[in-house]
Amino acid sequence: MVSLVLAGPANMPLPGASADHARLATSTMRTSDALLAGAQALVMPSPYESLSMVLLEAWNYGTPTLVNARCAVLKGQVLRADGGLYYQSALEFAGALDYLLEHRDVAVELGSQGRGYVEREYRWPAVMAKIDSLFLQITRR
Repeated sequence: MVSLVLAGPANMPLPGASADHARLATSTMRTSDALLAGAQALVMPSPYESLSMVLLEAWNYGTPTLVNARCAVLKGQVLRADGGLYYQSALEFAGALDYLLEHRDVAVELGSQGRGYVEREYRWPAVMAKIDSLFLQITRR
């Protein structure tokens, strides 16, 4: 059995809510960390993201992601990280989610690749190296 946990502010009613759904209107960092560390997948359905911090946080825990392909930024993050799947329709969503849940070895590998992406691109040494490189390019001009 898989449970759906929604964390964050409630922006709309949840149709068909049942005992298999949990809604956390607010969550502490500790709760969020525990949810991401224990999740089988993180689903980000928003088509309106400029950078999804929660994807990076999920990958930090090796959690694979499933994102809305109508958001080019999310789809791009998933492709660059090779850390999850994306969908464009309800049918694709259901198929991708089923795949992640039924193929745990693949889901674990996607989550691991996402963690590697965070390591390469977003850890402090990597960010500082990019800033240093930018400053060096500017001073050379």
